[in-house]
Amino acid sequence: GGTNFLDMMTGDTDSFRLAYTVEASTQQVQTHNVDFDGAGLSAGTIVSDQIGGVTIRAERAGHAGENAAMIFDADNPTGGDWDLSQPGEGNVLIITEDFDSSDPDDNAGGGTFFFDFDSASTVTSLTFLDTEEPSPQIRFYDQSGNLISTLTGPTTANGGMATMNFNVANVARMEIDLQGSGAIAGMAFDQSTTVVTASDTAFVDVVINGDGVPNLLPVAVDDALAVDENATGAINILANDDQGDGPASIIAIDGGTPDGTPFTVTSTDGRTATVTLQADGTLTLDPGSDFLTLAEGETRDFVLNYTIEDSNGDQSTASVLLTVNGLNEGPIAVADVNSGFEDTAAIAGNVLINDSDPNGDAISVVMANGQAAGTALALSGVSSLGRALDGTLTVNANGSYSFVPGAGYAAMAEGETVDFSVSYTIEDVHGARDYATLTITVNGLNEGPIATANVYATGEGVDLTGNIIADDTGNGIDSDPNGDAFSVVDVLAGGVSLGSVGSAMTVTSAGGRTGTLTVNADGTFTFQPGTNFDDLNTGDTDTVTLEYTIEDIHGARSTANFVIDVQGSGSGGGNPGGGPAINVMFVVDASSSMFVDKGVGLPLADQNGDGVANSAFDLAYWGISDFIAELQAEAATLGVDLNIGLTGFDDGAPNQGGLDYGTFTYDAATGLSAWNADVLSAGTSGSSIAAPGITRGAQWFSDMGASLSDDNQMIILTDGQLDTAGADAVIAEFQASFGGDVHARYTGSLGDLGANFAALAGVIDALDSTTLNPMVDPQMLAWDQATMDAALTTADVLAFV
Repeated sequence: GGTNFLDMMTGDTDSFRLAYTVEASTQQVQTHNVDFDGAGLSAGTIVSDQIGGVTIRAERAGHAGENAAMIFDADNPTGGDWDLSQPGEGNVLIITEDFDSSDPDDNAGGGTFFFDFDSASTVTSLTFLDTEEPSPQIRFYDQSGNLISTLTGPTTANGGMATMNFNVANVARMEIDLQGSGAIAGMAFDQSTTVVTASDTAFVDVVINGDGVPNLLPVAVDDALAVDENATGAINILANDDQGDGPASIIAIDGGTPDGTPFTVTSTDGRTATVTLQADGTLTLDPGSDFLTLAEGETRDFVLNYTIEDSNGDQSTASVLLTVNGLNEGPIAVADVNSGFEDTAAIAGNVLINDSDPNGDAISVVMANGQAAGTALALSGVSSLGRALDGTLTVNANGSYSFVPGAGYAAMAEGETVDFSVSYTIEDVHGARDYATLTITVNGLNEGPIATANVYATGEGVDLTGNIIADDTGNGIDSDPNGDAFSVVDVLAGGVSLGSVGSAMTVTSAGGRTGTLTVNADGTFTFQPGTNFDDLNTGDTDTVTLEYTIEDIHGARSTANFVIDVQGSGSGGGNPGGGPAINVMFVVDASSSMFVDKGVGLPLADQNGDGVANSAFDLAYWGISDFIAELQAEAATLGVDLNIGLTGFDDGAPNQGGLDYGTFTYDAATGLSAWNADVLSAGTSGSSIAAPGITRGAQWFSDMGASLSDDNQMIILTDGQLDTAGADAVIAEFQASFGGDVHARYTGSLGDLGANFAALAGVIDALDSTTLNPMVDPQMLAWDQATMDAALTTADVLAFV
């Protein structure tokens, strides 16, 4: 009776009756022909144990553990499976594609059927429907899981059926793999069963007699105590225990002692709690701080076994289940700061980067400044310099944000700042919230000062004062976008500094004249042209072109042009009349070829008294004489002063034959020059060199006091029988010194010329005679048949000047 009858006294009895049955049986073999048309089997039914003698299950390929065996009505195909149509066949077994019982559809990817027989069976046949290639694979296992045999099933045409007959005995499980769509239309198996043929039942009566004093045993009963992660709890584990012969006491507990001494218990993930068990059975659980990160719904359990003992020394053991329940701790939002510069297109970041959730729950932003996350917030602020600024901030649910500055930030100064702050709210998946602020600071940048070009004008000898910063004499006054102070730090010419600001500097004009300039840091300046520009005529202008650089207090710079035009007044240079001067120098070929009588029939006579009439020299001399009168008259009409010079070149060395230069004075009474014709006499035979004559012509301009502001022209008259060696160099020098133009005119055609000025650099034009008679129509000396007059074309020369 064990210990359950120890409370019986002497003379006490207790009894119970036991019944038992004996049976006679025999083994019978039953044949099962399965066609899946039995009771409870209709289209869409999931098949398991509805068929006697066997339990059926199916798995789709790649879906282990499921049961996808479903009845399909071959008489009424569904799911578009017309290839499973077989009128008169009734139900077949498929592997469902989607478990939709309202629209059965076999799985195109195939799968595996599992047939577990109630007892060892002999499988004799299988009928397949629409099993196209590859062929089904059939495996047979015995009760120990050993593979008995593997067979390859038949393949059928689309919608075809085939029956496979075989005899595999002692089969506990049959597995059929379908590589694609298809169905099992039927199967047959023989199964042995035990049949009871006779039975009888009898009884045994048992009587238990009491003996001596009863012994009551203590019975400890399991206990449970649950506390939240942030709270302590207590339970008396003796309160529900049977004391036995009493009084019972706790003599042992896992991990500690029942004497009030605290001991530690540890969870599977390393968290610790403190347990205290008093002698009276009071157990206290204190989870401490290790469990504060448990999520809501998350728990940690401890099972402690304890033993009680009664006064007779009988013992009993039970357990106490201690559970710590997790609570949701709200998320923790931490203030965020970000900054950018005034030219930043957008200041972006994520407020959730430094926020957290103690339970590891997902958190999101739900509000910003009281508006739903994702709302564009219009913000305004005042900078450290009192400037009103604004911008747009969008804080999204995922914490990302973007602040786009508004207008007016370009005016912010270096060191100037403006702050924009918003409050935002975060929330965890349980709805707990926390709040923090996002502060965005925009820092100003230094925009450099803006220097603008200035153009001033003054007269020759007149001092000029002004302020290149404050004067608006060009493109406006200088400024600084930030309002910073700035000053002049350099004055340059052609990019080269002229000296220190505040000190006198020498500046040079385009015409080579110099003046004195003093520019101060505040932009004020004084320009003193002195007497160096006194040679300018009325209407003449010489220009001083400079640059100046300003710098703000942060070192940013800007440079602009600084131009001073000095305007002439009165007389100057090569113009004794005081007006604009035109200086024309004729350089005449006096070589031997010029003194030959080529102009037969021309009434020129012997102009220079050399005994040869109608020569090229006579023609040039006559033309010059006539031209001077006409040119002077035209110049007077135009209001300009005219100076005309004359020199020559010959076959000999420079100045041979008394050649010289001088100013041509026209004698109106005789129509000829007052110049002694003998000065221009024939040279010796040989090649005439033009360079010395051009050099003497240039010297005449210098002696005349001609300047770059005058209109200076040099005209070479020749028959073309000359040598131009070295002429290009002296022409270049003349042009550099006086800015003059050089022209060549011929009394013969270019085809007859020994040398051509047109090939020399610096010669503006070179024109020749264009007829067989070189004396009739030269371009410079036009012969007038009506007046029998050969004269230089006045309009031609005036066109030069």
